[in-house]
Amino acid sequence: MSRLNPRPRTPEEVRQRCFAIWGEECLICGSYAKGLIHVAHIAPWDYVIGNPDYKMDLGRYEAYSNEFHRINNVVPLCEPHHAAYDDFKTLSKEDIVGAMKRLLAVPAIGNAVIRELEKLLEGKRRRVRLDHGRSVLGPVKLPGGDAEVQAMCRWLKFAWNAGAFEERNRVVVIGRVQLDLSTGRPTRRGGEIPTDRWWSLRYVARSAA
Repeated sequence: MSRLNPRPRTPEEVRQRCFAIWGEECLICGSYAKGLIHVAHIAPWDYVIGNPDYKMDLGRYEAYSNEFHRINNVVPLCEPHHAAYDDFKTLSKEDIVGAMKRLLAVPAIGNAVIRELEKLLEGKRRRVRLDHGRSVLGPVKLPGGDAEVQAMCRWLKFAWNAGAFEERNRVVVIGRVQLDLSTGRPTRRGGEIPTDRWWSLRYVARSAA
C-alpha cells in the first residue's frame, strides 16, 4: 500500500450505488448480514495509481480516487470473501467477473443497471459557454462518467444476450438517448453518440450548431 498516496475511503454515495445494482449481499456467496457487507474494489489502489514514488498533488489524487471508485470497479463482498480477494488471493478477478456475469442474467439486476444509467445520464444540469459565444444546457461532468457509461452499456448488452430482458423492448429510451440493448450502443437524434466523448463540450457544440 502506498504511504505517500494513501488509499482513499469509499464514499457513502459509491456504497449506495454499488448496492443499488448488485444488492446489499455478497456477490460470491449471497450472504446478506446487514452492516457486514463490504464494498470491495476489483482493481486495487496501487494498481490504479501505478504506485508512484512521489506525493501526488490534490487534483491528480482526486482524479485517481474517482477512477478507483468507478461503479465498474466496486462489488459487494462479505468480510471472508473480501479478505480472500484482497489479502489471501484465494479469490481471483476471474471469480469476481464470473459472478457478475451470472447476476447480470437476472432481470432485476439488469433493470437496476438501467436505473443507475438513467441517473448517470440525467444528472444535474448546468449552463456551459461555448467557444462561439452561445450558451446551451449541458450535463455536469460526473466523476468517471464516460468510463461508467461505457461499462454499464456493456453490462446491458451482456444482460440482453443472457436473456435478462425478455419482457423489455430491445431499445430503451433514457431522456433524449436511445439505447439498443442488443448492441449496447446509444443513439441520439438518429445518430450514434461517440461514447468515448459522451458529454464532451465538443459534442454539445456540434449538437447545438
